[in-house]
Amino acid sequence: MLFCWATRMASASLLYLAHATRSTLDSVSIIVYRGSSPGAGSVTPAVVYLMNTSPQILVEPLSGMFADPVEIRVVGVEPGNLLALEATLTDRLGARYRGLGTFTADANGVVDVTRQAPRSGTYACVDGMGLFWSVEQTASAAGTEMLHELPESTSVTLVARIGDEEVARTELERRYVASDTRIINVREAGLVGRLYLPPGDALPGILVLTGSSGGLALQPAAELAARGYAAFALAYFGIEGRPEDLSETPLEYLEAGLGWLGGRAEVDSGTLGVMGTSKGGELSLLLGATYPEVRAVVAYVPSTLVYAWGRDGDRILSSWTVRGKGIPCATVDGTRNAFDQPPHSIRPGYEAALEDPDMIERSSIAIERTNGPILMISGEADAMWPSSEYADLGMRRLSRHGFAHRYEHLRYPNAGHHIGQPNLPTRTMPGQYFAMGGDPQATAEASRDAWTQVLGFLAESLRR
Repeated sequence: MLFCWATRMASASLLYLAHATRSTLDSVSIIVYRGSSPGAGSVTPAVVYLMNTSPQILVEPLSGMFADPVEIRVVGVEPGNLLALEATLTDRLGARYRGLGTFTADANGVVDVTRQAPRSGTYACVDGMGLFWSVEQTASAAGTEMLHELPESTSVTLVARIGDEEVARTELERRYVASDTRIINVREAGLVGRLYLPPGDALPGILVLTGSSGGLALQPAAELAARGYAAFALAYFGIEGRPEDLSETPLEYLEAGLGWLGGRAEVDSGTLGVMGTSKGGELSLLLGATYPEVRAVVAYVPSTLVYAWGRDGDRILSSWTVRGKGIPCATVDGTRNAFDQPPHSIRPGYEAALEDPDMIERSSIAIERTNGPILMISGEADAMWPSSEYADLGMRRLSRHGFAHRYEHLRYPNAGHHIGQPNLPTRTMPGQYFAMGGDPQATAEASRDAWTQVLGFLAESLRR
């Protein structure tokens, strides 16, 4: 887009007119900016006029990572008209989603999603990314063949309608993987994983772990690589080449993964971190407490207690072993969970351990042994397990032991277990068996804020 600038005085403020030409010449836009001059830095559009009456959807940027925001505006609408804006996309498993907002065009014929709340739709607040995180599923996944794969990108279709008439349409690209990221599939030395490698050398490395769903934490690893980290998504169960069940997973396997990552020529072995979610958050804290090469830990919605994972007859199986022995663990009281109408909350069964001081004592992770800073993230309305209470236990333990490094707990009211990378769906989906808890908007806002703070934490902790 080409811009020609002009200025005039208006109520002691400068207005800058940008004449935007399009190669198709089907319309001409005049964008009015209010603020500092173009040469003085970035300016913010105040109003947009069109010299014809054909609405257009303007998106900036048209391509970006899922975790990055976009700005969406519709211009050329009759002032005061109701305009429905729909976003549709297909995820990597083939499931289809739809987000919707109905807006009133302002006096200049503009709908600005970053500044306006919809009058109705799948969300109700001012949120430039509301059309993305609030999506509802319209078609289920076609199969599981992509369960352990991550395509480079997917497209999102935006359609604007006035009444039943479609008045504008455009597409934008949401990238799972940055275009300059190198992907290395790892099946060596008994390891099963995938390394996402950005350009550069002496890179900080992060081991990225999924939760109790198993497999590979591909999307968070790819997002970290887009920010300059060598991110190794390591599977520890639930994928070909690893056990189907996570019970009695040896920590030595994860230690080998850390060693493999630190041994890469592109990676600075002195700047290794671990990031995990849910059960992977528990594991991340345990790895930090066990292996001094871990210099930073990020634990999303974790437990700070080691929990059991199943039984072998009368023998309770710990989730993790070290040197062939099960790590002392807490147990879940399944009788407290009501499995009547899905989605089911299993939080009550986990809360039982918090009422038993002896169980807390024997199963608590010695996170004070960690050789670097710790960041824990939780949602107070987590319906899977009481992640906020677990993290609070951890914070008190660190304080009691005079932990020498930075430690922080980001605790989000009304947010659920779905806190993770921003702009991903936070609603309960059809057929979902387990309840995640929390309000979709609160969980989306928590994910966005936490991601910003995670990136700052990692930069401070691992970059030299």
